[in-house]
Amino acid sequence: MHSAEAILGMTMPGELFNCNETEMKEEYRELSKRWHPDLNKQDPLAAAVMSRVISLYEEGLKHLSEGKWMGQGFIQFRAIDGKWIRLKPMTSYSFELGDVYVCKNSVAYVIGKQHEAFIDNYVQTVAGIRYHDAAMQKAFEPVVPRLKGRFETLRQYMLIVNKPEGYLPLRDVLSYYGGVMPDRHMAWVLSTLYNIGCFLSYNGISHNGIHPDHYYISPSRHDGLLLGGWFYSVPYGERMLGAPADVFQIMSHRTKHLKQGTYETDMDSIRLVGRMLSGDGSGHCLQGKSTMPKPVLDWLLGGAAGHPVEEYEAWDRTLLQGYGRKSFVRMDISASDLYPQATTN
Repeated sequence: MHSAEAILGMTMPGELFNCNETEMKEEYRELSKRWHPDLNKQDPLAAAVMSRVISLYEEGLKHLSEGKWMGQGFIQFRAIDGKWIRLKPMTSYSFELGDVYVCKNSVAYVIGKQHEAFIDNYVQTVAGIRYHDAAMQKAFEPVVPRLKGRFETLRQYMLIVNKPEGYLPLRDVLSYYGGVMPDRHMAWVLSTLYNIGCFLSYNGISHNGIHPDHYYISPSRHDGLLLGGWFYSVPYGERMLGAPADVFQIMSHRTKHLKQGTYETDMDSIRLVGRMLSGDGSGHCLQGKSTMPKPVLDWLLGGAAGHPVEEYEAWDRTLLQGYGRKSFVRMDISASDLYPQATTN
């Protein structure tokens, strides 16, 4: 039996009740006998505890009706076949289409059924990725999402993709640095994105979702995985389905008018990521305040002007002008630094 203090500290139904409506009702009856203030007039905490019990009970019933369940360190979703899919996220956040749950070895996207076309587009685009030869496949297959499962719940679709341990959401790494990443780290992150941008170009794909919310980096390996954003991907010249608000803002007037996929959007998005990592997505406040080398700053403030391969080559020249010969700059960050409570549970 939980103590009064323990119950008052609970925030999720799964901390107090089992994930079964019949069992919940029986547990609620027992808890009511123990904590109802009319039956425990001598206990000064009885009223507060009973109020918390009622709140968690009602929230639990609502969650069960919606096909989900939450407890300390986990969340479950009930598929339409009755199977429960259990996640243990280190962190979660919302994006334009739904919610993202970042786990140790996977990322789950939970999206409302009104956005089914975006889910289909993600799956179909990734399935259609091609490689010129075995060498290209070896180099780029790891950065392409690997689908672990697709599920349908009462109100949502869930897409779970593999995430190798050690890869961290770029958005959370940026937060760890207080919203401004050291420029040398920003530089290698952009290099990984330009490399992926060239691969997307080989496939004729306008990703349209390159953004810190959708990119995962390995601090120890200095590489990255573009796990998110594929919901918006289209072949060059085809009509776009949508894009994150930040990406839409930096699209050219021509792209906004034609609403067609183009590599220019991805190239401009990579520069946007660089500005966001530097503390100012608009770039208005970077001039005169940033300590990064002027060639690198000028690059971030400029606009994409060429094919992805040309952009990557020009970026390499910019790095040489700004920093000299390449050198490995350690980034000593791990999941335990970003999510200490989640990684110790």
